[in-house]
Amino acid sequence: MRKILLLLLLGAVASFATTSKEVFVGMKNSRYAFIGGQYGNYGLSLESSIFVQKAEQQYGRAVIFYKTPLVLNLNICYALFAGTRYDGAFYDVGGKLNFKGSWINERLGLDATAQVSNDSEIGLMFAYEIRGIVGILPEISLFAGARTIPEFRMEEQRIFAGFSFESGRIIVNPEISTPMKRELQLTRVSASFIYKLPL
Repeated sequence: MRKILLLLLLGAVASFATTSKEVFVGMKNSRYAFIGGQYGNYGLSLESSIFVQKAEQQYGRAVIFYKTPLVLNLNICYALFAGTRYDGAFYDVGGKLNFKGSWINERLGLDATAQVSNDSEIGLMFAYEIRGIVGILPEISLFAGARTIPEFRMEEQRIFAGFSFESGRIIVNPEISTPMKRELQLTRVSASFIYKLPL
C-alpha cells in the first residue's frame, strides 16, 4: 500500500508541476503532512500521518476537491477522500462540504464544514466543524469554534481557539483545543500550515 500511495504522490506532483496553477505543501494538526495542487477549480492532495511509530502503522489519504465562489462573499468546497493504514488494518472513505465567507473588509469570517465518512471498523460517522474568525491586522486573525471531526480517528467533541498568521505564500495556524466535557488533561496544542506556490 505504501508503494501505491508513493506512486500516486509522484504522479500528482509530476502532473501538477506541468499543468497546475498552484502547488502546495503543508501540515495539519501537527500530525499529518500533505502535498498537492490545484488546477482551476479542481485539486488533488495526498497526506500521510507523521506519528512517532512504526512505518507500516502510518495512515495515508488521497483527497480530490472542487472549489468555487458563491454569492455574498461565500466560497464552497466539495471534497471526496479515501485512506488506509499502510499495513491495511483499516480504511475509510468519505466526503466533506465546506462553506467559507468573509465580510467587512475581511475582518469577520465564518468557516463551516460537514463531513460524512465510513470507517471499516468503526462504521458510519457524521461530524462537523464551525469556526468564527476575527481579523486583528491584515496578516493576523483570531479564530475559535467547535468540532467533532476527528483529529486522529475517533470522533471527538472539542472546542478550540487560535491565531492565523498569513505572510506572502504561507499561512500558519497554531491552536489549542480541549474536550467540551472539560477534561483538561486531554487538552492539545497543535499547529497547521500551508505553503502555496503559484505556477
